[in-house]
Amino acid sequence: MKTNRQKLMVISAIQALVLSGSGLIISLFGIIKFGATLWGEYIKIQLWLTPILLLTNWGSRNYLVQQFSITPSKVGSIFLENLVSRALLLPVAILVLFKVFDLNVVWFTIPILLLQYLYMSYDAVTVFSERHKGRILAEVLGLCVFLIGGLLLDGFSLKYILIIQLVGVISKLTYLGWYLKGLSLFKSSVQMSIRKTLTAGFPFMIIGISGLIQSKSDIYMLSYLSSSENVASYQMLTGGLFVIQGTIAFLIDPLVKIIYRTKEVVFRKVRRVIMIIGAAIIFPGLFLLAVGLSYLLPEKFNMYTYTIAFLYLLPFIFYYPFILRLYKDNKHLLVAFISVIGGAVNAIASFLLIPSYELNGAILGTAFSQFLILPLLVYFTRNSR
Repeated sequence: MKTNRQKLMVISAIQALVLSGSGLIISLFGIIKFGATLWGEYIKIQLWLTPILLLTNWGSRNYLVQQFSITPSKVGSIFLENLVSRALLLPVAILVLFKVFDLNVVWFTIPILLLQYLYMSYDAVTVFSERHKGRILAEVLGLCVFLIGGLLLDGFSLKYILIIQLVGVISKLTYLGWYLKGLSLFKSSVQMSIRKTLTAGFPFMIIGISGLIQSKSDIYMLSYLSSSENVASYQMLTGGLFVIQGTIAFLIDPLVKIIYRTKEVVFRKVRRVIMIIGAAIIFPGLFLLAVGLSYLLPEKFNMYTYTIAFLYLLPFIFYYPFILRLYKDNKHLLVAFISVIGGAVNAIASFLLIPSYELNGAILGTAFSQFLILPLLVYFTRNSR
């Protein structure tokens, strides 16, 4: 059993590398082929799609994993009820797209939104059913479709890039749906309850939004204050950092459903695992990232950047177990509250530092917010039990 659990942790870590690494590879491909300035225009569209998809997802991943863990015999009905109920949020999301995008762009972003909505809904199912291989292969398929399509373009065209993205989403959604067909997710009886879904998922949605604010405030501020070229370059840096951070977090995914059912001793073990493995991943990961960026973008980043990046990564391996403990104690809104504080600090610090220090100012603001979150989580965890 222990060997199987360790195998699942390794597979989950590979999934983290693929999920976060695919975004990094796409950014790298776009900058090399089209240049940072043109590719920054595509990134700005993704900066809008990301929070819209997060809102329509309404915290379903963590909520569903928790519900599946409590009543594993009703996975299909819980999944379908949540999927259908959340779909009522889609018309509002589409109206937002019409508001922020030109008509020549919005007709391509709407199908991307709808299909990505369904694809993201499978996330909790793959985690709970431990079918990580299907998600990995789906992501690799989508990435290959995007890269092949991009290589066929003679020059940058935002419209055709979005079409290629759409084809990539269709490809990975089709494969993952086929891979999960044995679960009969769409054959279960369902009673649609938008009120129940939104009420139960609200704490998790707040956590997701607050986490987005906390982790993305720097790049949104950079998008507002700086050039598309700097935004594209900075996404390469943060993309690499998310790969490192995501690998550590996904190592714990196979343990999440056990954590919801067990005692305090599990948290102590998980905390030790995260700190040991986290330290082992951070150092070589950051070194490889620095080597790669020094070759690709030699004039954008320096040793100060990577020193700050290390300070950004370090608090995570200490505070992540405290987040899991608060989840177990149903203190989801407390986690969200702390994330909102961190996001506000990140936004303010980035806004003040970017004009003077450009990209280093953005990552410095994020690192500062991370060091604020750590003591807050420790304090509230120990005083909320």
